[in-house]
Amino acid sequence: MKKPEWIFVIVLILVGAYFSYRYFAKPEKFVPLQMVPRSAVIVYETKDPLEIVSSLYESDHWQDLKSIDAVATASGVINNIDSLVSKNPSWEKALVNNPILVSLHVTGSESSGFMYFIPEGNGTRELLEELLQNYAGTAVVKYGSREYEGVMVHQLKAQEIEISFINYKNYLIISTYGYLVEDVIRNINAELADNFTNSNSELLQVPKLEDDDGNLYLNGPLLTTYFNTLLPALQPVANELSKSLFLDMSLSAEELFLSGFLFEKKQNDFAGVFKDQEAGTPGTLRLVPENAALVMTLSLSDVEQWYEKWNAIFPVNSTDTGSGNDFIKYTQGDLTLMTFSSNIKDKKDKLLIVKLSDKEGMLNFLNRKAETIATQKSDSVYFEQYANHTIGLIDKGEFVSEIFGSPFEGFSTSYFMLYDNYLVIGTSAERIKKWLADIEDDYVWGRLPEKNSFINEKLKEVSFAVILNNPRYWSLARDGFNKKHMNWWQKNEKALKQFGMAYYQFTNLDNRFYSEANIIHQPQMVETGQQVLEDVYLSQLTNSLMVKPKLVKNHNNGSWETFVQDSSMQILLISNQGEILWQDSLNAKIATEIYQIDYYKNRKLQYLFATDSAIHVIDRNGQYVSGYPAAVSGGKIKHLTLIDYDHSKNYRFLITDHTGNLKMFDQKMNNLEGWDPLALKSKISDQVYHVRVRGKDRIVVGLENGIIDLKNRRSEEQKGFPFDLAYNLTSPLHFEVGSTFESARFTTVSSDGMIAEFDLNGKMYARNQLYQPSGTVEFTMVLDPAQNEYIIARQDYNRLALITSKGDVIFEKDYQSGNLLDVQYYSLGVDKQLYIVRDTIEGALYLYNKDGSLINVDELYSDYPVSVIYRQSQAKCYIYSAFDQSLEVRSFEY
Repeated sequence: MKKPEWIFVIVLILVGAYFSYRYFAKPEKFVPLQMVPRSAVIVYETKDPLEIVSSLYESDHWQDLKSIDAVATASGVINNIDSLVSKNPSWEKALVNNPILVSLHVTGSESSGFMYFIPEGNGTRELLEELLQNYAGTAVVKYGSREYEGVMVHQLKAQEIEISFINYKNYLIISTYGYLVEDVIRNINAELADNFTNSNSELLQVPKLEDDDGNLYLNGPLLTTYFNTLLPALQPVANELSKSLFLDMSLSAEELFLSGFLFEKKQNDFAGVFKDQEAGTPGTLRLVPENAALVMTLSLSDVEQWYEKWNAIFPVNSTDTGSGNDFIKYTQGDLTLMTFSSNIKDKKDKLLIVKLSDKEGMLNFLNRKAETIATQKSDSVYFEQYANHTIGLIDKGEFVSEIFGSPFEGFSTSYFMLYDNYLVIGTSAERIKKWLADIEDDYVWGRLPEKNSFINEKLKEVSFAVILNNPRYWSLARDGFNKKHMNWWQKNEKALKQFGMAYYQFTNLDNRFYSEANIIHQPQMVETGQQVLEDVYLSQLTNSLMVKPKLVKNHNNGSWETFVQDSSMQILLISNQGEILWQDSLNAKIATEIYQIDYYKNRKLQYLFATDSAIHVIDRNGQYVSGYPAAVSGGKIKHLTLIDYDHSKNYRFLITDHTGNLKMFDQKMNNLEGWDPLALKSKISDQVYHVRVRGKDRIVVGLENGIIDLKNRRSEEQKGFPFDLAYNLTSPLHFEVGSTFESARFTTVSSDGMIAEFDLNGKMYARNQLYQPSGTVEFTMVLDPAQNEYIIARQDYNRLALITSKGDVIFEKDYQSGNLLDVQYYSLGVDKQLYIVRDTIEGALYLYNKDGSLINVDELYSDYPVSVIYRQSQAKCYIYSAFDQSLEVRSFEY
């Protein structure tokens, strides 16, 4: 080889050796996230904490957040840091140019703690001491130190507060838990090989937004461990969502928005179940009622493949393992589970909607299952016709969870119905009936503009999503925590309820899981006590009113109008603006309740009522329906009950007279067999109505002497009845619908406070005496208009106490007049009640919130019980009152 060639080869080798040395000898770039030990559950990373805090302070929701003790404390610390940093330029420079990390760690079976990784500047210890002095409110800060595995651990203590910190690579690592700092030291001594990202290296590879408000890194398995610190010890969660998650954080005035990716590790990760499944928009979401508290929805492309994986991580506890596969083969990949909360503790309704691929196949499968179970129980198969649908019953506890496993638990009974191409399963027939009413009233998400937009914008492509309607879900969430955390949530209820909607979802995109969470600030009206009520309208009439204003719905536009009668026997319809739409002479006083009915089954509504000798049906233009008014012979009409046995709009009119007779007519006013008349030979109270249990109809008739009678459709007496309360019936009867005649219960209270509870078989279950503060006390049961709940009013001369169904006093008030008081009770939502007290002589009205605080500053008067409309979308309550010659509507925020 020629000399120049040798020289070239040598130079090439030397250059290669130099660059190889530079490459292999070059120190790896230090990643601050590697300081965080493996024990971290969540790590928050930000490069501009002071700017983020400033944005938070300027947001709408800061006023709510800062009322929480922990947030207020953190805010105070941040303000102190901000003040101290402004005095130390080197610290300010360090904070801006380097990321700050905050990590969350599990510290006990019910506790967790934080660690802070803060870039150092000059004068670190002095700044910490000053910060601790300001925070602890003392000038005495004690310093100490100890050595752990060759690293000096510094300690500062002021009063009961102690912090430990170490210095590493220009970072200050701080915690109030010394053993968390020791975790960091062990990680450092292991050359950062025992760190948070060691088993979650994918979190370092994710592209990050530069102009967001920070990054969140989550350790999937430890996230489950952390969640269990919030739950009762006997109710742990075992399944993991995923191996790890990364989320970019974006904070605005209205919401906290998180977006990123989750990484599944193995098939039995929750997210792994959705691998190879194409995402979609769940149509079942559009059928969710507005009042659902918790919603879980799934969208799948291959149901049978998904079900095999799902069943592996949520195995069913059943000997009938084939039912799940049989069920699944008739479905499409679109199902939504809903949970509803209630003011009644421990009452939790659920509804499952599943889109079907084979309606007939599913119906045959469910019918066979129902027949098999009924045969095993030596019972008949339950089916009920309602609103032109058939409701059936799988009379077996946890039938749904025997198909889908533990996430679908809670169906102690499973009523089912087909609706178009969907299967609807509810915990009770009543829950399904309420859902049908919501569909009819356009009160479901797909027909509510705000909720429909939410689905289109946020959940257009989704594999799995959980949605919380926070104000409605509140009681369920609170009661689900262990005692320690339940107390914290209860204490901060008002602040946390201001965040109305929250959701989490992930979407399979070519087997990469895009993940998204959102917490939306939707201020709720905080009950602050007295308010000045807003005037909506005042209608001055020629004559005074003689009946309670009846709110009726305009079937053309859905607005609320008012139907009244004045002292000249004129009936009037008044618009929602206070204008008289029409008036006509009736020549008799309305003697009964006023109902709205769909006489022609065309969604156009008419008004039904009775005078003392006739039944009237009038359309919304004031014109009589053909055949009305219809005269009724015999005694004067006292009470009118509208009955629609199966919600098919084939109406029955049941009337009672003052001599103790009952008559029933169809809507063509034909007398019905057995009711022409049915003579009970005793004065009948106003407690006459229809109930239905397991598809069987019963007419409840309460007599003033305390005898309760029960009849079937043909007026035949039922076993166990007549039933004698052994006291005069002076209060309403409350009926709690049950799945059997034994579980369906009646409750009432005597004037002297004796509570009686009995079932549809005439069996007495309880007779309890309420506390009587004196011999002159009077007790009355007060039903919510929906008749799902009740309270008890106890009046002793000028003192009134309102009592829950459990016997607990809600509040007590004194009134100067000593007149008889009329009480109305409205349950306007979970944890939102309205109590109205009216002086029956002077007409004065008192409105109280759930805490017993008086709402109305101004004096209010009404000659009759008021009517109330609550518009949740406006967070406003409207009160309709009639006093002298005026109809007045006022509103207040609630």
